[in-house]
Amino acid sequence: MCYSINQANIFTMNILRTLIIVLALSTWTSLNAQSPAHYVVQLGSVESLVAADLTHLSDIANVYFEPSTNGANHDAVLGTFDNLQKAEAVTQNMQRKNFPKAYVAPLPIQKGKEVYVIQLASYKNDDQIDWDRFQLNKKVFTTMEQGVFKIVTGIFPDYASALPLQNELYQHGFTTSEVIRVNSIFLHEVNNADITYQQSLHTRGLGSVSEFTAKGGASISRPAEVAPPIVGRVALSKSIAPNINEDLARNAVKNLQSILAVYGTFNAEPNGRYGAKTANAYYAAVQLNPTLKEFGLSVEKNAHISSGYFTDWSDVQLLLAISENISGQKISFVDSELKALISLYTKPKELGSADALMVKEWMIKMNTQLQMRKSTNKIEEETHKAYMLVSAKVQILLEDYYLDKGFPLEQSTNLAKATMYALLVGNHSTI
Repeated sequence: MCYSINQANIFTMNILRTLIIVLALSTWTSLNAQSPAHYVVQLGSVESLVAADLTHLSDIANVYFEPSTNGANHDAVLGTFDNLQKAEAVTQNMQRKNFPKAYVAPLPIQKGKEVYVIQLASYKNDDQIDWDRFQLNKKVFTTMEQGVFKIVTGIFPDYASALPLQNELYQHGFTTSEVIRVNSIFLHEVNNADITYQQSLHTRGLGSVSEFTAKGGASISRPAEVAPPIVGRVALSKSIAPNINEDLARNAVKNLQSILAVYGTFNAEPNGRYGAKTANAYYAAVQLNPTLKEFGLSVEKNAHISSGYFTDWSDVQLLLAISENISGQKISFVDSELKALISLYTKPKELGSADALMVKEWMIKMNTQLQMRKSTNKIEEETHKAYMLVSAKVQILLEDYYLDKGFPLEQSTNLAKATMYALLVGNHSTI
């Protein structure tokens, strides 16, 4: 078959056209794959953070503040938006109002990296936030997500690296904290302008802006927002749970490990040592079990209130919440129980054999009675299981408290049981 010169030219043009189309499609696909899926609206410099000027912004999206290049003011940022058209519409609306220099900025997701952080709390973008709660002597961030205001801390390369800090935070009342994964590009370090704006959304402000710095806020042992309550006519003072001795093998830890096996978070043979595997298993049980998680939420609401003499420890608070649920009555310490707690906390003495036997028999009797009530459906199985788990953890902490005071293990165990008796007998005095 023969082709004319004209036919050859047409054939060549068709090939070139096809190549151009393929190249264009390839380029478009490549650009589209690299284009960000999230955008923010840069509003420009804000001279003052007055509620009347800025309150309406929280109805649109989360609001963040970044230091201006001149260092005198802050730039307001609105976002994020996962739709370019919506971001552009918001920008046009802002330009017509008080932000004529507003523009859409893409979030370069590809420049970020996957990291692990510890989520301390989650709010809606216009919720009132008690910033005092998050003065941790560590950097605190919020995540730039649409409609959600997550407060997080710590940046770690993997899940396991985050667990020690999660453990520490749990001891300081963040019983519902959890390790989450996030693209680092979405992390915004909290500053005083963010706090001022959040407080301006409401008629009353919480937290101390002046003490909260971009380098991590105030000390973790901050003063309580609410004055310590008066219990039994004695004002209680703040107390902090001890670190657990990981090298000491003991029955209390073995008991905890056996209970964790029931929860399915501990799959090794109990060895009586509270190592990282046991710690991780305990916190996993507390976070993943719906019953424990619900109790944890109720505890976290009042975690800022100082009650003193062991009752500030997050695990003790969790145990008291479960105990109140079982008994159906609020724990209230009478003079004898309060004096016992004060004595055990400030000036513990070796427990006599009669007293040691009394508290041991009381605990055995109580556990037996609780087991019977569970079998007759007077206590929900998950609530009973939660009580056994948390009481085992509390006993370990109390043992370490007295070990740190110089008592041998046997005496520390007796004193731990005496302390639990003083904490719980008011709720279970009939047992």
